[in-house]
Amino acid sequence: MKINNSVMQGLKISILTLAMSGGIVAAKEEAKSYDTVNKDIVVTVGEKAGEINTVNGEIEIRKMAVVGSIDTVNGDISLAEKVTAKGIDSVNGDVEASNNVTIEKNIATVNGEVTFEEGSKIKGNINSVNGDIELDGVSMNGNIEVVNSDVILKKGTVIDGDLIVKKNKGSSSFFGLFSDSSGSKPKIKIGDNVVIKGQIILYRKVKLDVSDSAKIPEIDYRYKK
Repeated sequence: MKINNSVMQGLKISILTLAMSGGIVAAKEEAKSYDTVNKDIVVTVGEKAGEINTVNGEIEIRKMAVVGSIDTVNGDISLAEKVTAKGIDSVNGDVEASNNVTIEKNIATVNGEVTFEEGSKIKGNINSVNGDIELDGVSMNGNIEVVNSDVILKKGTVIDGDLIVKKNKGSSSFFGLFSDSSGSKPKIKIGDNVVIKGQIILYRKVKLDVSDSAKIPEIDYRYKK
């Protein structure tokens, strides 16, 4: 079937009109995921990415990027300002976040340190066994749960949930190799204008330092003093 020139011209005009009015929408490109063993990963400024996984590589998320969950064994993770991530899971890698970073869910580490700067928001929990935690002017919806980690809360950090220091289950095994001696007490420092709205529950002895301007609940000691 032949289509005359006037009909073809009309079709072109109609398609152009739809495109200009937003009636034609380009297919959305799927967010790129990253999965490596020994290579470093860099997510560029403003990039929207999916899951990010590595074993030994470093992970750098540059400013204003939006990414899915981040998972690493030994690689350190750095988050530039205004980054948003779904969650973070690390074994030995440190997690270092700049200003105004948002974590939608949880952060979990075994030995990796966790540091977040002013204006950042953590919507889930932070769980760590040995990695120290430092939050500087951060708001957090969930709980902080640690075993041997030092916890430093600074500059008006607000924790909606609980601060829990769990018992070291290895304290009586391996000939005292992991004994809970006075030298191994976790340090809990609650700085100026820090607010903890939930409970503070201590299942083991800690070195506690609380600012006079901090607002905290009565401490619940769950061990024999």
